Amino acid sequence: MNIEEQFLNFKNNLKNLYNHCSSIYENADKENIIKILIPALIISVGVYACTQSRSEAKKNVKELFVIANTIRDNYIGKADYWGISTASVLKNNILPKKYIIDNKIILSGNREVLIGSGVNADIVMPQSQTFDIVIKDLNKTQCMAYSEVVLEDEELVSLNQISIVNDLGSYSFEWGGNNPLPVQKYSSKNLCSDNKNTLIWSVK
Repeated sequence: MNIEEQFLNFKNNLKNLYNHCSSIYENADKENIIKILIPALIISVGVYACTQSRSEAKKNVKELFVIANTIRDNYIGKADYWGISTASVLKNNILPKKYIIDNKIILSGNREVLIGSGVNADIVMPQSQTFDIVIKDLNKTQCMAYSEVVLEDEELVSLNQISIVNDLGSYSFEWGGNNPLPVQKYSSKNLCSDNKNTLIWSVK
């Protein structure tokens, strides 16, 4: 179900809720109706926001792995990923033009990504067998949605780890680690901060 269909369902649900409440409004305690209606609306808006975040995250992560695979293909035959950075990827025209806007790497929904090493996407050093794709400034809902996207087998094979960095600390989902890959639903809930989360996908 795409975002437009989700919004239409959300709109119809609100309309049905309004019609139902209106039908009993004349014979009911208005104060109690308001007490019931406001929490219901808040819950509906929250559910819609969460669904929208997960839909956007799923699409962006798919694009992220398209970018990762394009970079990997470009480095076939080389000993390591030495020299990879956002600037080098842009300078060498490695990526499809649809991902380049104003000399930045942009996914659907205007989500910027950085490429390099670590939270600041520094230039990849010699002998490194991985490079990182970084997304910054995610709120908690987005942090959970992006980190918990269900990955295809071919995506998992190329993945070394997923890291979450925020004011709470730095946490990594790794193969066989305390926070194992693949990331399970709600397993990032206590690792994501309310705001300013950075997600790092480390790709082999």
